[in-house]
Amino acid sequence: VDYYDVASLLTEELGKTIEYRRPGALRFIFRKVIEGNPLPFVLVMTGLYSVIRLGKGGGLTPDARQLLARAPIPLRQFIRDHLECWR
Repeated sequence: VDYYDVASLLTEELGKTIEYRRPGALRFIFRKVIEGNPLPFVLVMTGLYSVIRLGKGGGLTPDARQLLARAPIPLRQFIRDHLECWR
């Protein structure tokens, strides 16, 4: 699942267009700091964002099931279960 997939699923489930604009790392850092987020937190977010953006975060390991103590659910189901948070 990449950021475009997430935007597409949110669009379908919310009934309004959600667009992923693919911000560059510097723009992302600047925006998040201006929003009041602490720089160390923003840098961690940037690292996680970069891993996914580069396609290195794909796939599930057995660790997800172990950490959750249940089978992971599809992203679409997570969005549906928490629609009130997305609106």
